[in-house]
Amino acid sequence: MDKDIPLVIVAAGYSNYTRDYPAYIEKFGQDNVRWTTNAKRYTVEEHINELKAKLPKDEPYILTGHSMGASIIIELMNKEPLENCRGISIVGSRELNLLTGF
Repeated sequence: MDKDIPLVIVAAGYSNYTRDYPAYIEKFGQDNVRWTTNAKRYTVEEHINELKAKLPKDEPYILTGHSMGASIIIELMNKEPLENCRGISIVGSRELNLLTGF
C-alpha cells in the first residue's frame, strides 16, 4: 500500500452492495480501497463488526458511506472512538437527517 495515499474504507448502502467502485480505485489505487459488502443483508451489529474488521490498526484511514453505509458509520462512531480516522464522508443517512434537523 502506498503510504502517501490514504486508505479509504467504503461502507456500502443496501442498494449498491454488489457494485464496484472504479473511481475510488482509480484515484487511490487497488491496495488503498476496502469496502463492506452488505450482500448477506446483515443486522446492524453485523454491519458494524464487518466495518470494524476492515479498519487498520496502525495507519490513518478515511471512512465514506452512503445510505445504510453512512448509518453504520454513525452507529460505530456512537459506540467507540475511531483511532487513526482522518476523515468521514457520509451522504443520505437517516440518522444524519435526525442529527441536523433536515
